[in-house]
Amino acid sequence: MEASATARQVPRRRGGFSLLELMIVVSLFGILAGVLLDRLRYYEEAAEKANVEYTISAIKSVLRYKLANLMIEGRMQECAALVGQNPMEWLEAKPENYGRDFPQGNWYFDNADRALVYVPRNTEHFQADAQGRRQIRLRVAKVMQKVDDSSAGACREAGDSVEIQVQRYRWF
Repeated sequence: MEASATARQVPRRRGGFSLLELMIVVSLFGILAGVLLDRLRYYEEAAEKANVEYTISAIKSVLRYKLANLMIEGRMQECAALVGQNPMEWLEAKPENYGRDFPQGNWYFDNADRALVYVPRNTEHFQADAQGRRQIRLRVAKVMQKVDDSSAGACREAGDSVEIQVQRYRWF
């Protein structure tokens, strides 16, 4: 009788995962990998934005340095010669992504518009401008200011000063 009782017993489960447990674990890893990749893309775009803003800041700083140098040397009349120049030429070391053949994620100088242009690689949180372009444009221009006299709305030059004008953009 003992032999037949042992034959009817349910076989003991061996070690390892069941198919259901394996599917649950694989599904969880898939979900976590998707969330991780989404966060990585977000941080990659945030890093690209920070790099662009750093480059713009460096360009503005080098312009201030050039203007201060001209002022100290008494050559402020030469400020007008800076208008329309490529500000990347002023930097001691140009960014690695300047003047590359492929446009996305790179800076280039638009000779026709006399503007320095950056075309973002990651544009999920970047809003296009009024013309529908997904790019950041900046140029060296003369400083103008409003005149508070009878000719309301008239502008005059504020000395021979120039500045970096950055086209408004929204990124994040």
